[in-house]
Amino acid sequence: MPTLARSPIYIILIYSSFLLPLFALQLVANWLILDKAGDKGWKALIPFYGTSH
Repeated sequence: MPTLARSPIYIILIYSSFLLPLFALQLVANWLILDKAGDKGWKALIPFYGTSH
């Protein structure tokens, strides 16, 4: 019987608690880069839209 600390749900929660802030930071950084380059910052929210010209 697995212990509660090794339960898959806890592993997923710990993993996602690190990934979600990194994802948000990446979105903000892409928004600012596009805005500084003279493009619309909201394009950073749509995958592949802000990277292709």
